[in-house]
Amino acid sequence: MSKKNLKCDLKYCQDCGVRLRQGNCREEDHYVVLTRTCPKCGKSVHLVEITKDDYNQSVQTLNKIIDLIQSGG
Repeated sequence: MSKKNLKCDLKYCQDCGVRLRQGNCREEDHYVVLTRTCPKCGKSVHLVEITKDDYNQSVQTLNKIIDLIQSGG
């Protein structure tokens, strides 16, 4: 039996503690934007999902930046 993680911004409203409902979904060039809404207070949370390839490329770029900063140049 799993417990509710009310601190999860993606599943539960941080104002009411009610489980968010998935609203609209729109596709952009390389990512998808999902909107979840609280059925009690109406608060909206926007989630951006990107492709695995785009994510991996972003992480590689970030790691290169971190390496440059740590090496001092």
